[in-house]
Amino acid sequence: MATAEDPVRKAIIDQPLLERHKKPVCLIVLGMAGSGKTTFVQQLTGLLHMKNKAPYVINLDPACREVPYPVNIDIRDTVNYKVSHFNFCFLLNHCICININIFFFYLP
Repeated sequence: MATAEDPVRKAIIDQPLLERHKKPVCLIVLGMAGSGKTTFVQQLTGLLHMKNKAPYVINLDPACREVPYPVNIDIRDTVNYKVSHFNFCFLLNHCICININIFFFYLP
């Protein structure tokens, strides 16, 4: 016996995921060095720009030399990694955490 599918449910399933959300999607990308975070974000931002849905990207890595995708906010504009590393930090990961704390302390 065939069952009739609910037309509303079918319409919701057929919509792309981003179109179903009424609220903005927040995605935090973190991982070990060399795990592909930059490549993933570069691919994702490129795809969203192609669909005319430009993402709002924040770079929170003060130690990176360059970011191969456009960012709206960059921690490197606020925090000098080398100065804080020399004055406050002993280990690289410890220094990154301190820089992120300094960055959020000075946000308006």
